[in-house]
Amino acid sequence: MSSNVDVIALQGYENFSVLQSSIHDAWARRWSSRLETRLKYSNGNAFETFPFPHDISFLMDIGVSYLSIRDELMRLNGEGLTKTYNRFHDPREKFSLIECLRLAHREIDRALADAYGWVDLDLGHDFHEVSYLPENDRVRFTISEPARIEALRRLSELNRQRYEEEVAAGLHGSTASRSTARAPRERRAASADAAQPTFNFDGDAPATKHTADPAAAILSFLASRIGWHAKADVLAATSITDGQWNAAITDLVAGGKVERQGERRGARYRATAAVGAAQ
Repeated sequence: MSSNVDVIALQGYENFSVLQSSIHDAWARRWSSRLETRLKYSNGNAFETFPFPHDISFLMDIGVSYLSIRDELMRLNGEGLTKTYNRFHDPREKFSLIECLRLAHREIDRALADAYGWVDLDLGHDFHEVSYLPENDRVRFTISEPARIEALRRLSELNRQRYEEEVAAGLHGSTASRSTARAPRERRAASADAAQPTFNFDGDAPATKHTADPAAAILSFLASRIGWHAKADVLAATSITDGQWNAAITDLVAGGKVERQGERRGARYRATAAVGAAQ
């Protein structure tokens, strides 16, 4: 068991609403590490990189209502958060306050999506089997898998836009002169069994399947896409680990197969012209 305690100093129930949402949960599970099969929430990877909507003031009342229902439910049953949410995610559970909590959760998710301007996004709330949990405990009351993937794609794009705005404003020192986009910090190296499904945030080509050769996976991804790409994009599409990336990208750059622009977190990569012509 981890003894870590993360404290997020925020005021207002509107912030509580955002952090309780299925949308933020999807982002946190994508970018945080794991403790065995459990989410190990990371302030640096999940919270600091999360692009909050500019106006969340109307989420305050929904947050107050959600917390009130949850507190009353826990008081009546003499149960803590774990048992309460076990019931929340159980399709057989029909207790009226549980149903009210599910409704409040729907309202939070819908209000947050609307705050981003995603009025076209069908969240598809229901009891779904989720791919990021163990096979014997995968049913959760949450948004649908297509909605989760689309929300992640849109959040990733918004994250990049925000970073580009910061660079243009000169907030990133010497990196301001480079045309780079900030991607969330990469997850710590994880086993292949714990890796989540790959996502194609760019939408211009199918996600590259993971192969036994990390260098080949990286090169296949870059050669099939035009322009420069952040390390996080490649990891998300190939499912290779951070450790595999370091060795493979060093060899590819040294061998003249991949070009690098920028340094450290601002670095972006593309296949060389010779590789692209050979594909």
